[in-house]
Amino acid sequence: MHLKGGAASAPLNRLRAERHYAPLVPIVAELRRQGMSLRQIARELERRGIKTRQEWTRWHANQVRRILGRVGGE
Repeated sequence: MHLKGGAASAPLNRLRAERHYAPLVPIVAELRRQGMSLRQIARELERRGIKTRQEWTRWHANQVRRILGRVGGE
């Protein structure tokens, strides 16, 4: 039964992530076009005070990779 609940919440979680990261996609894509690595982009997001969806202040390269994946950039 637990798996059924998780599967039911997946579309809502996906929608929330899309809404949160939509404004960040162009920023991250531009930084990547400028030649920044995923780690450098993560540090830049931290420097700008942009928090993760979970309100964490630390960004990781894998999170940046997922954002870029939304636009086919990584």
